[in-house]
Amino acid sequence: MSALRQNFPIIVLIVIALGALKIGPKVRTEPMPPAWVPVIREEAPPKAPKPPKVPVDGASLTGSIDIEDAYDLGDPIYITLSVENTGVVSLTEVMIWLPLPVGTNTVQGARFLRFPIKRLKPGQSVTKQGTLVQQIAGKVALQARFISNESPDASIKEIVRISTAVLTILPNFEDALINEGASELCFTVTNHGGAPARDLVVRLHDLTEEYLIWKELEPGASTEACFDLSSLVAGKYELTAEASAFAADIAYYENELVVEVRE
Repeated sequence: MSALRQNFPIIVLIVIALGALKIGPKVRTEPMPPAWVPVIREEAPPKAPKPPKVPVDGASLTGSIDIEDAYDLGDPIYITLSVENTGVVSLTEVMIWLPLPVGTNTVQGARFLRFPIKRLKPGQSVTKQGTLVQQIAGKVALQARFISNESPDASIKEIVRISTAVLTILPNFEDALINEGASELCFTVTNHGGAPARDLVVRLHDLTEEYLIWKELEPGASTEACFDLSSLVAGKYELTAEASAFAADIAYYENELVVEVRE
């Protein structure tokens, strides 16, 4: 008991010191993070449409197409496009633009002709050339546009007619019946189209290895094609005659050929 009394002042000091230290749960003094707020992504405003081109006073251009009005199917089509500054101010970023219709391509396989010209002074003209290939017969419309930064656009249209050979092959006999040892079987080939049938070839399938060639058969013309079948023995054969030419559909004649024993 005497020891407690002796140490009482020290105990009191310890209690006071502990109270000064504020022993207890640790308290955060830094600020709390802000509450989560959803991010709203604002879409960028749409770009303003490009204002229409305002022609410059005194700016004008003209264009032209130089091309034949008729070609044969498969022939190269040569086209010349010209643009001229007919105004009193220089033209910049000039363009000759010719989109091609279905069935028409450049020799490189493109579906358009495009010729950019950096600058055209007043009175100056530029001529460009191209080569086209047409794969479909009939009328072909070609419409070129001529464009610059300063002038109204110009446009010109040309119609080209594409012709092709149209072949028929018909027999020169009433019945597909011949005697064994007969020498010839003949057919008539006619070109009903508007273009020459070039590199015309007539053949009989399987009956003979012989085939006949003509360099050209004019529109409306006919020719006779005869084949030596004297080597055929008696029997029945599939008879298929074929006439073909450059850039033309193949013509066929089909029947059953009967070869009888000569009496």
